[in-house]
Amino acid sequence: MQNGKVVLGEKLIIFSSQFEQMLKLLLVGDKDDNKLGIYKRKEDMEKECEFVIELVNDSNWEVECKNDQYNVNLVENLGAEKFIY
Repeated sequence: MQNGKVVLGEKLIIFSSQFEQMLKLLLVGDKDDNKLGIYKRKEDMEKECEFVIELVNDSNWEVECKNDQYNVNLVENLGAEKFIY
């Protein structure tokens, strides 16, 4: 992986607590480490990886996940008000 860091579980919470404000954040996850990396197109990243969570403009989360139940759980845990398809 180039220009990225693998962060697992509680370490992500500790990492995020270091910042007062985040304007943009991209989280990508997959069981296969070989799929984690830099993609030229967002569509390719969403197609290849199990999930992609993006914080846009410090207030909007975009969640893309291949598993519908994970989608529901992720959106609920991020405090989303509605799904946008």
